[in-house]
Amino acid sequence: MDGPWNNGRTMGNNTLMGPREPSEIMDSYSPVWYGLWFIVSICGVLTWYLRNFSQRVQTTKFVALLGSATMLTLLIWTWTDY
Repeated sequence: MDGPWNNGRTMGNNTLMGPREPSEIMDSYSPVWYGLWFIVSICGVLTWYLRNFSQRVQTTKFVALLGSATMLTLLIWTWTDY
């Protein structure tokens, strides 16, 4: 029985690399990775704003494409390195 009622005992390990502390996971990412994550979030909010509150169709498409390309880069980097 895995969960909050197991009195601290675990029945199995579902991770590929074994259990790690949260500080170990957070330290393994580079600052550029977090920068890409920030760009993705800004592009998402900006795309939403431009689509709903402006008539700038080309700018909306550009920001959405930039956010998608950044997310694809972030996804590939995460899969290959981590």
